[in-house]
Amino acid sequence: MKTNKDIKYGDVEVDLKNIDDSEVKIRITTMLDKDVLLTLKENAKALGTRYQSYLNQHLRETLLNEQGLLTRIDKLEKAVLKKQA
Repeated sequence: MKTNKDIKYGDVEVDLKNIDDSEVKIRITTMLDKDVLLTLKENAKALGTRYQSYLNQHLRETLLNEQGLLTRIDKLEKAVLKKQA
């Protein structure tokens, strides 16, 4: 993978040291089973997002143990309902 610490976009210089790794996107090529891809696309469509973004979020939640937005909302709802009871 090629990297360049001082990338120039027009007149703007970008210093990659100041960019969080979670903000850097890297293009890859991979093979998925057809049924997995179709399910991935269906789930993303149901959430109103692109399947690549949905896949990235799902991998982030699974591999990096980060909570997704829906999980956080569920926990907040349960906490609020518990307080009201």
